Amino acid sequence: TLTLTWDCKAESGPKLLFYRDGRFDRHRTEEYPAPFGKLTKLVVGGDVEGDVAIDEIVVYSTALSAGDVEFLHAAASDSARFAK
Repeated sequence: TLTLTWDCKAESGPKLLFYRDGRFDRHRTEEYPAPFGKLTKLVVGGDVEGDVAIDEIVVYSTALSAGDVEFLHAAASDSARFAK
């Protein structure tokens, strides 16, 4: 799973935080000083062409913490989640 969050209260200024499989990927974290509400386009991927499948996109009205991201990843990985 890939998760992108926006930390508007980071010490060095607002940042986009990237998580892969529930774990923070600091190498993919970028400064993002503009208000997130003004974001009009988000490009997933890059210059490399390949087969990409997106199962779902979820937008939350509140920022997710690292613990929230870890919990959601674990829940999505649970094959019996629909039976619970």
